[in-house]
Formats: sequence, C-alpha cells, structure tokens
Amino acid sequence: MKKILPTPEQLSAWARLLLPKDDIFYLKEPIPTNEKVQIFSVKEFFANPKFQDIEIINALEAWKRSKEVNFVAVAKPEWFSSLSIQEKKSLITLQVQLKRGLVLPLPFGNLSFPDECISLDHAVLTAEIWQNFPQEKVLLGLAQDWDDGLCLEIPPNAPQYIKAFANKYAYKSGANCLATSIYAITGEEEIIHQWLHQEEFLAKLASNNYEETSKTAHEKGDILVGKNSNGAIAHAAYCLEEDCFFNKDGQYFFNPWKLISWQTLQEEWEDLSWIVYSQK
Repeated sequence: MKKILPTPEQLSAWARLLLPKDDIFYLKEPIPTNEKVQIFSVKEFFANPKFQDIEIINALEAWKRSKEVNFVAVAKPEWFSSLSIQEKKSLITLQVQLKRGLVLPLPFGNLSFPDECISLDHAVLTAEIWQNFPQEKVLLGLAQDWDDGLCLEIPPNAPQYIKAFANKYAYKSGANCLATSIYAITGEEEIIHQWLHQEEFLAKLASNNYEETSKTAHEKGDILVGKNSNGAIAHAAYCLEEDCFFNKDGQYFFNPWKLISWQTLQEEWEDLSWIVYSQK
C-alpha cells in the first residue's frame, strides 16, 4: 500500500481550473442585475451550453444542489467586492444552505479565510478571494477530502499502458470510470480522457467481445460493473489481477486513477450490485 499526491504541475493546472472565470451563486429569489451580474432561472442556467463545461459542473457539485435553488447569478469577480457586508453575508449564507460546491467546512487545515466569505462555520470560495489565497494548501486539502490517495503498488508485470496512468492524478476533469475500464482492455489513450455514457460503454464492451456473465467470482481481465437499485450502471472497474483493480471513482481531477483491492472497491461502492463481464 502507498499514498499518492498530485505533482506541482498538476496543482498548478488545478489552480487555474478550480473556479470558473466568473462567480456563480445559487439563489432562491432573483436579485437586481447590472452589467456585472446576470440572473438565470435554474433551468435556463443548466440548459445553457456555456455552463455545461465539466469543470463548472464539478466546481458547483451540481448534482448536490438543493431543490430550493430557483435562480443562478453569474457575476464578474469584482461584483462581489462591491456588495455591502450585509449583502455579502446573506449571499454567502445562501451558498452554504443551497449546497453550492467549493464551500469548505471550517476549520480547513490551518488556513484563515476572510470574514466576508465565512458563514455557518463554512468558507465559500469566490474568484477574487481565490486569486489571493494559498492555493496549493487548499488544493491538497480538497484532494484529501475527495480521495485518501491510498493505493496498491503497481505489479511489475502490468502492461506499460496501465503503468502510464495507474496511481496518478489527471491534469483536468472529464475522465470517468467507464472510460477507464475501456482503456484497460484496449490501451487506446484517447479513451481514458473521455466521459463515456452507459450506452457507449456497453457498445465498446461488446465490440471488444466482452459479455455479461452469471459468474460470482472475478478473474484477471474481467470488468466488474456495478448497478444501482434502478438497474443503471453507476460504476465499473477493471480486474488487473485477482485482487487488484484499475479504478477511477469519479470525473473530477481530484479522483485519481488508482489500483485498489476488491475489498476497497466494495466498501467505496457498497450500495451497488456487481456483475462480471468477461471476454469471450
């Protein structure tokens, strides 16, 4: 077992990507607009191609947002600074309550955050604050929150194309577990950087002569597919060796490609039912 950390180059890349160029705030009610702030209904915002970039989705942790979010404000970084203290506090409190992403529970390491971005024992990152903050410390803390970095050593006989990515972080978001599994059986590097949908994943399994089995035990070369209670594919991992899986837990750059044990895979995805896909 070993622990991995992002490289200085990866941290530098993450620092540029962590927050969108403009501030994005969740709202219950619309607020006055001007040349520095636009207001969208939540439906309009998430349907707008401009805001469908995966880095924005990850920054907002959009899948967690409260059902009370009715509007979204998109503001130039200097707009937040122009607000009164009361307005800032009200807006920051809303972000905590409405479960916007990049809201950090306090204490967060040994860092001190500006009072204007603190509410309800949380600190809310904004673009302007981020530019004047010890970014590396925040990124390392976030990386640890998302993934403990613990992984198995790479087997000496692992294929070189697996060694190229195993136990490493990505420079940007996008790659998901389905793409990782397909890469493991094809070695096609362009695939590992993609976000594959379920249908495309199943099609690529079939084109590589993988089929669903009734096996209850896995073996080298199998792909384990985890389905949720609705029968949808929620995760997949490639069996590199009997108790060693090539795995990626999410699409964020904080989710590394790692080698993990069967026990760890089960613990991390304990609510899933596993199906073994084997090559014919």
